[in-house]
Amino acid sequence: MPTLVIIDMQENDAVARSPGLVEKVVDRIRNAKNNSDGIIVVDFLPKSMGRTLPEIWQEIGPYRKVAKITKNQYDGSREVIRTCRRHHFDYCNIEICGIHSEVCVADTARGLIVNGVRVTISQSAVADKYERPLSWTKQELCSLLEVLD
Repeated sequence: MPTLVIIDMQENDAVARSPGLVEKVVDRIRNAKNNSDGIIVVDFLPKSMGRTLPEIWQEIGPYRKVAKITKNQYDGSREVIRTCRRHHFDYCNIEICGIHSEVCVADTARGLIVNGVRVTISQSAVADKYERPLSWTKQELCSLLEVLD
C-alpha cells in the first residue's frame, strides 16, 4: 500500500487553490486513510509560502499515520524516504499529489525513482501554474512513473 505524499498545498501559493484541486487531494487523503496508508505532508519554505491549507489538516484529523516535513528545495525525495523509514511507512511505493507538477512534484518523483521507489502521480490531484496536462511532466520524467486518473 503506497504512502501518500502531499506536496506544497500551502496558503500563500495560488496554485494550491486551483479549481477542484483541494477536493481531489482530500479524496486521496480519504483513500489513504481507508487503506491505513501513511501520509506525508510536505511544505516548501513555509516562512514565505505559508502553512498547509487548513482543509488538508481538517481531512487528516486525528489520523495517526501522518508526518509533516519541510523542504528547502524543489526535490523532497530525501526527506520523504527518511520520513518513511522513521515512521515505518512504505517507502517502496509512493503516491504523489499536490502542486507544481512542473517543478516540486516532478523533481521529488525523479529523486524517488532514482532511489528505486515506485512512484504514482494522481493525475487529477496535481496542478501547475502553467495549467499544462500531466503528460508534460510524464515526458519530463522519461515515462518512468505511472499516472492514475
